[in-house]
Amino acid sequence: MTLSILHYDKRFNPNELLNIHNEFVSPVALAPNNDKPILKVGDLFLDGGRSWNEEKIDSLFPWEVGNAIKLTPISWSGGEDMLTWKIWNLKSPPRLKHVLWRIIRNAVSTKENLFARKCARSPICGLCGAKIETIEHVLLRCEWTKEVWANSGIEFPTPVNREVSVKKWFVSLLVEWGGQFSERMGLIGQICWAVWKQRNEWVFLQQMPNAKINVPAHNHGDSNVPKWQRPLNGSWKFNCDGAFNPSDKSTAFAVLVRDENGSVVEINHGRIKVSSALAAEAWAIWIAVSMALAWGKKDAVIESNCQPLVNMLQPKSVLKNWTIQAILDDIFSFSANSNFVFSWCNRQANRCANWIAYNSRLGVGIPLAPCNLPVELCSLIRSDL
Repeated sequence: MTLSILHYDKRFNPNELLNIHNEFVSPVALAPNNDKPILKVGDLFLDGGRSWNEEKIDSLFPWEVGNAIKLTPISWSGGEDMLTWKIWNLKSPPRLKHVLWRIIRNAVSTKENLFARKCARSPICGLCGAKIETIEHVLLRCEWTKEVWANSGIEFPTPVNREVSVKKWFVSLLVEWGGQFSERMGLIGQICWAVWKQRNEWVFLQQMPNAKINVPAHNHGDSNVPKWQRPLNGSWKFNCDGAFNPSDKSTAFAVLVRDENGSVVEINHGRIKVSSALAAEAWAIWIAVSMALAWGKKDAVIESNCQPLVNMLQPKSVLKNWTIQAILDDIFSFSANSNFVFSWCNRQANRCANWIAYNSRLGVGIPLAPCNLPVELCSLIRSDL
């Protein structure tokens, strides 16, 4: 792309056109004199900055110019430019944006950084005493920090404690969340700031950190989103979920059984081979029905966040889906002499079963004994009560 195509602000470096999204640029042949509309490079991208907005480009530029722009690859090799731009444009207090910016630059006074500058005697974390205190350890991997993220209720593409670096984690969230990144990143910024603040209170005041950080729920301000509801007295609730990855077809199901007190009675999960996410959800409900019958719980509540499937299971429903009809037929057959209630819940209320299914799909070993559950899952279960 040559300079004859676009007028650049004098600060603009043409070689970094696709990595810098806040430089001003105006079309050449759109209007005479000074009537050219002022645009930003970012205005030519779709949400998330991963592709050109071809319809907008076609409406603004002559064919030759627009075609040249659309044929120009968008660089994601060094996503830091886009990430930095997104962070500084968050609708969050300046202190949060500044903290996030320092985090992605690893410009915070962790023990690792202080030790490298000969300002600390040891690089080891003072809270756990087991690992080097990197920025990743402070924010993602220390035992109390894991509980913070588990309590946050935010659903991430991968468990946060497995991320290689915070910066790469943020870039992956930018790609995964697209247009919702700015809204969700504001919450993550608050959590990171609170974690770092509590870490400093431990270092300087010896105050133990609290994993229950007071931040808005991940529903972005709507405190009325329903949470998990306990079943009626004497009844059990079977929360079901399926995890399906379309790229490699890896699939798992999960069933979490809790009683009227919210106590975990049983967990069942495993990897299976099915062809769709809907089939994985149906398989989980089939397992739940089998478990309920085995326990003699004919009045059990069987809950899923897959509404189309729950609708198919309602009495007198005429809805069908041939791809899972064999599983549905088995569920109807097993349920014939019972009073099962098939209910729908939102994803937040089903997050414990979702966590189990997701980690089971990844091949993570999850103990089936209710008395030996992972810390993250225990935190999620407690937060439901």
